[in-house]
Amino acid sequence: MKKIHIIAILLTLLALPVNTTATYAARIGGPSRAGFYQQSNAGSSNTVFLPLVSSEESTPVVTPYSNPYRINARSLSDDTWLAPTAIFWFGQLSLSDNYVDARVGYTPTDLVVRLTVLDRLLFYDTTPSAADLTNYDAAVLFLRTNGPTGSAPDANSFKFVAQQFPFDKDPTPFKAAYQGNGTNWQAANLSFNIKPVYRGGGGFNNMKDNQGWSITYTIPYASLGLSGQPATGTVWGIGATVYDRDDPTASVHSISWPPEMEQTVPSKWAQLGFGLPQYTAPAHRNEQSITIRRGLNATNVPDASVGGSTVCGLGVDNYFLDWGNKPESFYANRTVNNTQFNIQNQGDLSDFPCFSKYYVTFPLDAIPAGKVIVSAKLVLHHWGGAATYSATESLIHVMSVAQDWNESTLTWNNGPLPVENFDAKWIQPLLNDPGPVGIPYEWSVSPALAGAYQSGQPLRLVLYSTDEAMDSGKYFWASNRPDGEESRPTLIVTYADPVN
Repeated sequence: MKKIHIIAILLTLLALPVNTTATYAARIGGPSRAGFYQQSNAGSSNTVFLPLVSSEESTPVVTPYSNPYRINARSLSDDTWLAPTAIFWFGQLSLSDNYVDARVGYTPTDLVVRLTVLDRLLFYDTTPSAADLTNYDAAVLFLRTNGPTGSAPDANSFKFVAQQFPFDKDPTPFKAAYQGNGTNWQAANLSFNIKPVYRGGGGFNNMKDNQGWSITYTIPYASLGLSGQPATGTVWGIGATVYDRDDPTASVHSISWPPEMEQTVPSKWAQLGFGLPQYTAPAHRNEQSITIRRGLNATNVPDASVGGSTVCGLGVDNYFLDWGNKPESFYANRTVNNTQFNIQNQGDLSDFPCFSKYYVTFPLDAIPAGKVIVSAKLVLHHWGGAATYSATESLIHVMSVAQDWNESTLTWNNGPLPVENFDAKWIQPLLNDPGPVGIPYEWSVSPALAGAYQSGQPLRLVLYSTDEAMDSGKYFWASNRPDGEESRPTLIVTYADPVN
């Protein structure tokens, strides 16, 4: 192709309109292509790879999105039951460090975000002022309704501050709202609700141990200048910072998500998507399928569980002290040859020793080069659960991770953060013996697989749940099960030849 034709094509691509409500076909994974999407034109088989940017009233925003993290919020009927929310996490757990589970959902009228903080020592200001809120245990939520772009907070950027406090007090003095003015933040009279919860016998403003606290934000769309619920596929900017005071005389420290976020630089924030991503394969022909699991098109499919496993950290004297330092304590006599794993969470943060996540990596070497990914699904076999006589269903989410890990050293604290969530499945409690294979459940991972394949990486996944009830753990067979090969974690991929 002549040089002038290449230049003309590039100019045409740059002129294509891109906005935050466009649906996308596949996120392209891997560090070198973070933040890129495959966009499909309606009624056409043509696809174009473009960086995701946002627009304000059809005016292009030139600041590129530079952060790979994205949370795809799920639709809720209201803000009273948060099991259907999406989830991400950040921080570490120790005597002096905090870990945060963050749940995100949206109703017809409000955005709902709960930040659950595992924090041993709790402090709040008995005479709070807006300027002093983050000098105690507090959370700050950042939103930009025109996507995570720009070098300073503008009128579409919002900051919501909430300090933890005893639930019997008036919440008004413990919260504050700010809006961007083009260079920084300024106080704004914006309506939003906060609901605090704390768990533990130590109480506030002393040096006695607790389990932690949470803040649930309910933010009306009207407070953000919107007339109603964002359309499915809309993308906002989002970030969070949690402040921690562990001593009345010590300085406050903080942790943020995404890890490299800057509070006054929206382009350093993550993406908040409304609805789960939809995958559309590029034009293709000659579809073929391949099944990948340990012993079938893969020598090894490493996997590991982190957290309390099926025994809720049994034998650990101090969860805050040992959680991240003794990985073998949390995987039921854990070795790299463990045959089962647990996925569990719940609304009561005081039971955090039972929380468990699952990591798995599938090599993709058996998929021929130069193919189009048509679809991909993860299959896990559910065989048991915690206290099945009182258990309820669990919503288990599958997410991609971008870093490698070692199954013999993986812990709650060093496990890679999720980059993006792709699918979620309700897992029912088992009332009868499911047999030696168990009950198969499938999650669609097509966008994640397409991204990993195109970037030459294995498919790295993590699964976690947004349970509300107790006894919600769900047990699955692991890669190292010596018999019942069909029950091992499985990846089923359909690929095809591209149509040039």
